[in-house]
Amino acid sequence: MGGPRLDRTKGGPEGFGSIGVTRGVYLAQCQTGEVAFVVERMKAVSSVKGEGTNLVRALLPKYVEAEAECIGCGPVRLTLPEVLQ
Repeated sequence: MGGPRLDRTKGGPEGFGSIGVTRGVYLAQCQTGEVAFVVERMKAVSSVKGEGTNLVRALLPKYVEAEAECIGCGPVRLTLPEVLQ
């Protein structure tokens, strides 16, 4: 997968990933092994002009944070690179 690289979160488990317009992936080393967090946009959802919120960017950090907590993977605070804002 292409796109900007996501590195290990401060204070969280070892991990890495990448994010693009249609897919964001973050792999974390949890107590039970490697866990993949994936957000994928299957269809375009933007305004008529083709502008609007990048849903992958909007959802990935909170999804990873919530699911990591749910499965006991420790606190994962994902900060996305500035280039995508």
